[in-house]
Amino acid sequence: MRLEILCENKTGIARKLLEILENYDLNLYAVEANSNGIIHVHFPELEFERFKNLMPEIRKLDHVLDVRSVKNMPLETEHYALNSLPDPVFFIDLKGKVTRTNEAALALINISKEKIENETLNQWLQGFSFINWFDDLKGINQTVRVQVNGINYLAEILPIYITENLDTKTLSGGIVLLKSSSRLSKQINILQTDSTKQPKNKSTKSIMAGFETIRSQSSAIKRTLLQAKKVALLEEPILIMGEVGTGRRRIAKACHDASNRKNNKFTSISCATLEKSHLNDILYGCKEKKIVSVFEQSNFGTVYLDEISELTNEMQISLINLIKTATLNNNPDKKFDVRIICSNKKSLVKLMKAGKFRQDLLFQINTCSLSIPPLRKSKEDILILAKYFLQQYSDKQGETEFTLSKKSLDKLQAYDWPGNVKELKNIIFQAISMVDGSTELTPQMLNLPSDILAPKTSLEAFSDTLEEATKKFQADLIRQLYPIYPSTRKLAKKLGVSHTAIANKLKEYGIDKN
Repeated sequence: MRLEILCENKTGIARKLLEILENYDLNLYAVEANSNGIIHVHFPELEFERFKNLMPEIRKLDHVLDVRSVKNMPLETEHYALNSLPDPVFFIDLKGKVTRTNEAALALINISKEKIENETLNQWLQGFSFINWFDDLKGINQTVRVQVNGINYLAEILPIYITENLDTKTLSGGIVLLKSSSRLSKQINILQTDSTKQPKNKSTKSIMAGFETIRSQSSAIKRTLLQAKKVALLEEPILIMGEVGTGRRRIAKACHDASNRKNNKFTSISCATLEKSHLNDILYGCKEKKIVSVFEQSNFGTVYLDEISELTNEMQISLINLIKTATLNNNPDKKFDVRIICSNKKSLVKLMKAGKFRQDLLFQINTCSLSIPPLRKSKEDILILAKYFLQQYSDKQGETEFTLSKKSLDKLQAYDWPGNVKELKNIIFQAISMVDGSTELTPQMLNLPSDILAPKTSLEAFSDTLEEATKKFQADLIRQLYPIYPSTRKLAKKLGVSHTAIANKLKEYGIDKN
């Protein structure tokens, strides 16, 4: 619960306010005050009777003008607004070190918030010295070209000043905003598009904006998307079934973006990759470790739980109670409003019949279900997606336009794609990294795992022992699959062996992700 208290700017009001809240034995999450006499407080939800008594007490304080409940604290609003920006944003101090980022920035350089903060931004952005910008240019607005992982971006670099008084302001840091060439091109195209060609029903287009980037011509995927657009507008839980790499998270995010919760937080949790104790703390909170439940942090938003079958029986029971009561551990002070979207690659019905998944939880999360067909069953999408990924990478490279030869297209069409769309994207990216001068991708550049099964010599020329041939096959297979399942745990699950066995094989064959 969050309150906004408007009051005259008098000394001691904040102290008296905190005394009232202390008398109600409230655990304060946050307090914010500004020089205009506005105080914001954030504390657990109160039952109606206590809340009804609290408000008049606050209003009776001397110099308090008004009290009202609000959805967000000012800093929360700023945080959500920053993370809603599609372009990467970095805040830096006078030493060029990162003090804050948004989610787009973290995704761009594929790093966690904890690992980037207080680190020098020039570790990831090359082509411009932020230290010199502060020292020599004194923070003058700059528009420059920088590189991230060898890809060009337009950087808008703006100073941040702190106003000490009416006459004095001090340079305290800067903001770096990045735009890719593809995003700039799209924005220019929109600016130049004739307004009379815009769709008449703008509200419908806005509602379905979350699905616009999903490309498909197959009837199977189109049916799934049509159903997803309908259930996105509801408030019930969604269960998404599909193999690895089919885009379950992308569908979940599209459902969030097309819902009434689109302006609030979308949080994605992988139940398969986290240690069970840590996963339990993230889901349900841990007071001793000062970990706030993800459901509290995502209030009024969406929580996406990938590989839901990985939850232990105890965690499944907790999730059932959470969905039924919208509280944590049946605590009325921990009430929240969150939509839950779950996904799984294995059939939950089969797991339930095998006693590995709770029937009552399946009934709770399977109110609205979506099934994403694998790429091998929607082969008409292979070429569309391949060309789309090519265009993405072409945009990032600037003016370079990559294409696929006819034989390359045939090769992609003939492959079975066990890793689905994610595998296709990885194969295209790897092929582009092999291009040397040419802009056309040949079949030899498409390093498909199935290539290792093709005999390279005749049987007459075969000279290996069975053990040697087996080792070569294992090494080739693991080398091809590792980029698609880029962790020892994921690869071990795919191949049905232990995590230790895969780790030993990687070491034995000298294989890394690159």
